[in-house]
Amino acid sequence: MFKKFIKTKYMIFFCFCLLFLLSSIFSCSYAVKISDGKEGFFETGDMIYARKWHSSVLLPDGRVFISGGYGFRAHVDHPSSSIELATTEIYNPKTKKFIEGPPLEYARAKHSSVLLDNGKVLIAGGTRTCYPGYTEIYDPKTNTITTGPKLTTYSSNCGFGFNIVKIDEDNYILENGLPILNGFTGFNKYNEKTNTISEIKVDDFYKIKIGNHIKFFKIDNNEILLIYHDGHVVVTDKNFSKILRQSSPKCYHPNINGSYIMLDNKNILEIGGDQEAGYIAEIYDVKKNKFIPVKTNRAEHIHPVKVLKKIDGNIIVFNGHFYVHPLAEEFLVNKHIFKQKTYHLPTPFELGSFVLLKDGSFLYTGGEDRCDKYKRNISNQAYIYKFE
Repeated sequence: MFKKFIKTKYMIFFCFCLLFLLSSIFSCSYAVKISDGKEGFFETGDMIYARKWHSSVLLPDGRVFISGGYGFRAHVDHPSSSIELATTEIYNPKTKKFIEGPPLEYARAKHSSVLLDNGKVLIAGGTRTCYPGYTEIYDPKTNTITTGPKLTTYSSNCGFGFNIVKIDEDNYILENGLPILNGFTGFNKYNEKTNTISEIKVDDFYKIKIGNHIKFFKIDNNEILLIYHDGHVVVTDKNFSKILRQSSPKCYHPNINGSYIMLDNKNILEIGGDQEAGYIAEIYDVKKNKFIPVKTNRAEHIHPVKVLKKIDGNIIVFNGHFYVHPLAEEFLVNKHIFKQKTYHLPTPFELGSFVLLKDGSFLYTGGEDRCDKYKRNISNQAYIYKFE
């Protein structure tokens, strides 16, 4: 009887150890490695508020302005419950601390912000400000936020950040990259000198259809490149008054929800997306007007994929698929190859925000841990992403 008890006791202990081992392998804990000691993510001071899908921008003095995002809903215990934030905070890389900034006029998440030439920050888009659609202006000199001009056109639903593309000394295009909806008439143009927004009307020649995803890039002093998710390409003058050329070169995958970034040579790297789109990357060669497939080290890059341009021009890629902890990759632009790293993102999903600091490192803030599909923890942690 005693021997049977001992065997049962050891069997229970063995099962417990096996269960612990399996949970360690298949849970978030295996993704703890976020640095190889020389390169990767290193802890810095925590943010004041936990947030995800927020926006951050580097200020002229080297500090970082962080705004909005989703945070915890007050008096609600469920971890998946979140609400848009009106809070802001400012990170000082010298002290490695965050201080609270002035509140936004409108709580918002999934928005974008950009540093203007006058040193102020333009904040646009987001889930709570689609209608009435007001922008906001942050002035770091006075540490104040004021309501900016109202968007004149809503070419898509105002979730997710706008593409904010500077087209000349004073003007920026503000346009959402999500599917075009009914009622589309044109794009928003923000003028920094007059602090006004006007509408750039477009016509049927642009072949902008309901459901299109569009990305904008300035490729020349007077040329704007539009890439549609199905591979259709349009080059127009900066005022959208004349189509200079358009074509549909062979695209190796329809890049819905993929990520795009302009390389230093003015070509465009596309990577990730939905379904088959996640299996390869490709380069759009602007001069040759062709897509060139590029092999990655991973089987797939499911959206959202985070792409970062280093000061040397090479591109860092992080996969953001739910419940997946892929290793980082670096795209070597001159060699057209991907080099695999040995570390991961601090959290598996890319709902955190990156911003390039003056020393060439990146500040990574917030995000959401979605390893456990039944529990989504919004983070207030911050990291400095350094390179060798």
